[in-house]
Amino acid sequence: MSPSYLLTLFLGVVALFITQCVADSYHKPPFHKPPYYKPKPPKVPKLPPVHKPKPPYGKPPVYVKPPPVYVKPPPVYVKPPPYYKKPPYGHYPGHPPVQN
Repeated sequence: MSPSYLLTLFLGVVALFITQCVADSYHKPPFHKPPYYKPKPPKVPKLPPVHKPKPPYGKPPVYVKPPPVYVKPPPVYVKPPPYYKKPPYGHYPGHPPVQN
C-alpha cells in the first residue's frame, strides 16, 4: 500500500466523520434548550424587609401598670323629706302637748 493511498483513506474517514457530525447536529435540538423546555414564570419583585426596632442594650424596660382611672359614682337619689307642716299650737315634735 502506498503512502498516498493511506493518506487518502485517512482523509476520507475524517471527512465522513465530520459530515456525519454536521448532519446529526441539524436534527438535534439546540444544546442549551432541552426538548421539554418550559418558559420560566415571570419574576415577582421582592418586597423590602420590614424594619424592626432593635431592643435597647441592658435590661428590658419594666412594665408599670397605669393607675386605675377614677370614675365618680353617679349621685344617689335621696327622697326629699315631706313638706314640714306647722304643728298645732303648743305641740312640738318629741314633746307632749302643753297643759293649760
